[in-house]
Amino acid sequence: MRVTIEKVVPGAKGIWTSSIEPQSLLKLGNPIRQWGRLSIVMVSQPSFGNQSLQFELDSAVLLNLGNTTEAIIVDSRESEAVVLKSSLEPNARTHSSGDLRFIKELGSLTESLRKLGEQLLEEVRKEFPGELVFHEKSGKFVESPDNFWVVRIQPRVQSLRIIVYGTLRKHGAKSTIELKNDMTGYSNFVINNQTQLREAIDVIRKAKELKEHR
Repeated sequence: MRVTIEKVVPGAKGIWTSSIEPQSLLKLGNPIRQWGRLSIVMVSQPSFGNQSLQFELDSAVLLNLGNTTEAIIVDSRESEAVVLKSSLEPNARTHSSGDLRFIKELGSLTESLRKLGEQLLEEVRKEFPGELVFHEKSGKFVESPDNFWVVRIQPRVQSLRIIVYGTLRKHGAKSTIELKNDMTGYSNFVINNQTQLREAIDVIRKAKELKEHR
């Protein structure tokens, strides 16, 4: 099946930009990642002309699904290494969110905690496309556009402090984490070992549900 994308703007050799709804890109298959603003599609042997780009559907790989209509399409023959490198750079324009900054700053923790933080974000992104926004003054990474959860790296005490929408009463008692009162309408808890990950994800998921039905 041949896919055609209209209103495509050529950039560097083998790279094009366009405005595409993220939902439409899901027709190309499941994304490998869901981080930041920019969507990245890798294709084989595309043809370009009259502001239209064509390629075979089965040749397309959705490398990243962003949360805006900004998208780039890459010819795998020309630019695979360049695009993959730039998309993974912490300071790259395509990932100005805080997701990659969060992952980078996990380096201040022990290896086991760093992996825990990476898994936490990976599990959240599987369910909730969005991006973390870093706030310098507080040191918090706040979920955007809907701030139903917040995370702060605590290198001094080697832990991650998580703030979630919803009161203690609405979340209920947990077995591996201890929920405490935070700012009005929010609760917080700390994780520092792998056994707490599943319950932490459950609480974050519940916070999203509570925020949507408030």
